[in-house]
Amino acid sequence: MNATTRIAQAEQRPLPDMLENPHGQMIPTARIRDDIVFRHQTATALIAGAQALHEAMRTRKEQFFADVDAFIDLTLERYNARLGGRRGGIVITNFGETMKIEVSTADYLRVNEAITAAQALMNEVLEDVGEGANEDVRALLANAFVRDEKTGRLNIQRLQETRRVKLSHPKWPDVQAAIADSLEWAGSRRYIRFHVRQDTNARWEQINLNFSSL
Repeated sequence: MNATTRIAQAEQRPLPDMLENPHGQMIPTARIRDDIVFRHQTATALIAGAQALHEAMRTRKEQFFADVDAFIDLTLERYNARLGGRRGGIVITNFGETMKIEVSTADYLRVNEAITAAQALMNEVLEDVGEGANEDVRALLANAFVRDEKTGRLNIQRLQETRRVKLSHPKWPDVQAAIADSLEWAGSRRYIRFHVRQDTNARWEQINLNFSSL
């Protein structure tokens, strides 16, 4: 089915007697211009197709992880072993090492109320250090508590990077302790990536499953 056929079919789909406009008002479909109705039908058909694809991809992703977990369980069973804790990362390859599946788990952190004390202490340190500190270090420390303009959230990576900095300021250990206490585990997410290559001398190529970049 080509694009013209799909859009033509969208135009033939039955419509309700009333359609809701952007202001929440119900308008009789018969009183709406044909071009606007056609645009509505096209948008509805495209979104329905995208939602169906989304559900299919989500279902397939769950099946992939179920297959990987079954593989792990059978491997453990073969060696009479038990898995402790959360499932970590593994790599599954074919015999010729031209196919590779990588499964990894990433932990996510969030900040709690201790972050307020950490920021107050950091401001004290920055005021005392003055211009004597390395410019890059000052920039790192100053930006650690800058929130994202859109989400209003702090950058966890920048906060963690400040803990690697060494300063002689007497309150610096308190800053690091407050930052450490402010970060807590918020959950984890599993990732699965598929790679192929022609032979063992070739580079791995990831099978792109990102719809937007295809």
